Amino acid sequence: MIDFSDPLTVLAVFVPIIGGIIASVYYIDKITQDRKDRQIKIHVEKVLESDHRIRKIRVRYMNKPIEKCSVSFNGTPLIWDSTEAQFKFTIFEGGQRNATIPDDIFTEDAEIVIKSDEKVLKRINFKDLELGR
Repeated sequence: MIDFSDPLTVLAVFVPIIGGIIASVYYIDKITQDRKDRQIKIHVEKVLESDHRIRKIRVRYMNKPIEKCSVSFNGTPLIWDSTEAQFKFTIFEGGQRNATIPDDIFTEDAEIVIKSDEKVLKRINFKDLELGR
């Protein structure tokens, strides 16, 4: 039986327990932080050109490259500006790319979906986007 009347015995029992708890909390925090660092962070904004007649979606501020990036507007894939890749394009870290919205499919309350390959990165309504410069 352990004699808890001796202060050294109390220290010998509780210090490893408290150390284990602190190490577990640190480990869980480290795993959570690593998971956040692996997620792609993007900013999506709307761009209006030529007296608001040409509407575009701009994808920018990535912390990592986006492989096979695609944008859809109410389920319709949009074409990237000035690229040979029609619907899927790799955007490199810190880069940006615009996709033009055709007039015949435009609605203010449309849902925009940004994907990398088939993984959804962001889903947002057009009316909720910030206006870019």
